[in-house]
Amino acid sequence: MLQRIIRAILFSIPLAAFIGLACQSEEQSLLRFYYATNTDYQSYLEDVQSFGQATIPISHSPWNLKDPQQIARVLRMRLDPALWSNDQVRRLAEHVVRLSHRYHFPPALILSMIEVESRFVPTAVSGHGAVGLMQVMPSTGERLAAELSMPWDAKKSLRDPLTNIELGLQYMVQLRARFKQPRRYLTAYNIGPSALLRKLKSGEPYSERYYNKVMRSYHEYATRAL
Repeated sequence: MLQRIIRAILFSIPLAAFIGLACQSEEQSLLRFYYATNTDYQSYLEDVQSFGQATIPISHSPWNLKDPQQIARVLRMRLDPALWSNDQVRRLAEHVVRLSHRYHFPPALILSMIEVESRFVPTAVSGHGAVGLMQVMPSTGERLAAELSMPWDAKKSLRDPLTNIELGLQYMVQLRARFKQPRRYLTAYNIGPSALLRKLKSGEPYSERYYNKVMRSYHEYATRAL
């Protein structure tokens, strides 16, 4: 029994280290994607230096999920075929690509967020009242819709997949501008920016469990051959 426990502990140490390195690589690839699509190389260099990273590796590339047809194939595996027509799936895939260019998030990250937040269920509602594919709170959705001059009909709007994804990504844009680092703005998306700020100011550690879940899914989408 003791030997089994020791073997489990020894196995878990390299596994945890591997997961940590993988998540760091994914975080760096998100930064590279953002600055490459923004062509803001000077800011890229400043942020790399401020994060204490000598380089952002160029070997890992999350660019393969950029074709709407590829994304549509992924969506067909995730969405309920009884509820989604081929035309609806195609429109959603094109929407993901369009928003990826607009907001400078890799399509693979958008899919990962949807998977972790709602398992691709457009009508999903959390225990806290967040709604839709990207689990947007109604109060946040109303504010963002006003900022984007989008029509707003409370939860009905959030149940619309196209609207929900756009509002969720607009919220991510604001969090990215505020927290810079992917592990922080993704955590803020999960626990709220005020909660994260309190932890950062007090020096209290914050859980990276949500961030790690998104990064594991992101790695799968970004590297899979579709």
